[in-house]
Amino acid sequence: MPIDAPILEAEAVLTTAIRDALAPFVGTFNARPMAYYQLAEQNCPFPYTVFQFQTDISRLDWIGLTGATVQMTLKALATSPKAARDLLAVVAMGMQAITITGYTITARYLRTPTIAPVDGVSQAMHVYRIRMERT
Repeated sequence: MPIDAPILEAEAVLTTAIRDALAPFVGTFNARPMAYYQLAEQNCPFPYTVFQFQTDISRLDWIGLTGATVQMTLKALATSPKAARDLLAVVAMGMQAITITGYTITARYLRTPTIAPVDGVSQAMHVYRIRMERT
């Protein structure tokens, strides 16, 4: 595939790379890292993380290269606000170490919105701008 072709597989590449980057910082449940894309596994114990894309994955053009960009949220869910904040602080380190063969992926921190607890579940969240390009 030419280097300037759109990255059609961007969602699959990003979800795999992000999950793998977060995995060392979270526990496991049913032999899978508790870093979930969009929805946690049923009956998953707290604390765990969920990430999802907040915008469409857009083609990004610049001289000589084509990549993709997307806004993403990373949430830590726990039984207390402190536990959620602590987990988020730890897994945020993984966002600086996203790697996958054939791509350069960078995550730029944007903000930390405040989220109220829902049904006794505390949440902490970071918002990132993710950019990827073929290497």
